[in-house]
Amino acid sequence: MPRDCLTDINDQNARFLELVSTVLYFDNLPEAEVREKIQIVKKSQKYTDEEIDGAYAYIEGLKNKSKQLLA
Repeated sequence: MPRDCLTDINDQNARFLELVSTVLYFDNLPEAEVREKIQIVKKSQKYTDEEIDGAYAYIEGLKNKSKQLLA
């Protein structure tokens, strides 16, 4: 049985979840623009492209997991 979404989120560190929430906040923008915004509004965090890629992948994984749980 797959772990539920909340358990998965609770297993992540605060820095990563802050990045994920920032990506979701700018969800209505194209990905390239979101990346620019992150570098501006979260400049002190110094997120790498790999971390941003990971946030996008994590969001997609949560969406897929929630679909499976609701099916």
